[in-house]
Amino acid sequence: MNLVELYRATPVERHAAIRVSDGRVVVKGADGATSEYTIDGNGELFLVSTDADIRADLAAIKERLGI
Repeated sequence: MNLVELYRATPVERHAAIRVSDGRVVVKGADGATSEYTIDGNGELFLVSTDADIRADLAAIKERLGI
């Protein structure tokens, strides 16, 4: 998917939830969850992380630290 396809697939009223900055795209979902993408040299988007990924990483860190 590229940025144009992302905007086409997103309802117009949700376009404000898409933020593009310095080769990164952050999309805030209607449920409040966020997803982060990088843009490669051809304009394609690649998923970097989601809120679920971050929560899982934090849980693993807390488990290792015994928190």
